[in-house]
Amino acid sequence: MEKIAALFKVQANDLLQYDLSRLDKSRDILPMYTQLVPERQQHVYEVIAQELQHQRDAAKVVELPLEILNIAGIASAGTGEELVDERDQINYRGQLPKFDFAIKINGDSMEPRFHDQQVALVKKAFEAENGQIVIAYVDGRSYIKQFEQTEQTCRLVSLNRKYAPIEVQDNPSFRIKGIVIGTLSN
Repeated sequence: MEKIAALFKVQANDLLQYDLSRLDKSRDILPMYTQLVPERQQHVYEVIAQELQHQRDAAKVVELPLEILNIAGIASAGTGEELVDERDQINYRGQLPKFDFAIKINGDSMEPRFHDQQVALVKKAFEAENGQIVIAYVDGRSYIKQFEQTEQTCRLVSLNRKYAPIEVQDNPSFRIKGIVIGTLSN
């Protein structure tokens, strides 16, 4: 094995990492290699060395592709954001859950779970279950809040207790636009 490794100018350990019993014996490479003239043997060596380096490099790092995420606008984690057509793009790496749109969070009313300038991933919805985090529109403003509904009331609640709930029970402008299903961690 050492002679073969020396012939290909590689380490014997590199050759032993493969199950040689699975090779097709009728296509044994060594007898073919020894029949080549020296300049063609050199070419075979260079090709094998290059493939071996590619294999080693691929095993070291798995690089996820850089993607662009379109941001559909801003939702307030505070006192409300005016509804404006403010679109943005950011780069990210990795996998994301299936979502319909992304919103940038502005403010601290959803701390500690959601943070200022974090990107929320949202699934379109017009209704929500009690306790879900929603993107909602009220009086021309957008919010990210926890939806809370009882028989007596319907309101949007901040996770940060320094912010008062927003009562929406009798507000005709109140609309749920989506349910937050995750955030972007870059």
